[in-house]
Amino acid sequence: MLQVAAEHGVKPAECLFVGDGKNDIFLAQKVGVSVAFNAQKELEEIATHKIKQPRGQENLLSILNVIK
Repeated sequence: MLQVAAEHGVKPAECLFVGDGKNDIFLAQKVGVSVAFNAQKELEEIATHKIKQPRGQENLLSILNVIK
């Protein structure tokens, strides 16, 4: 993600990142907006937004509400 941002001349602080696991913490800390989507506790604790939805009923439209 950081490489794609650099290629497009966008600063990480201007990016939004969506993740669900501990391995996403590094990127979540680098971007301006981070969404923990049905994520592990460690990511939820550092993300700027948290979305929890019942398994099998995930709706990615909720991420659009964060963007708005």
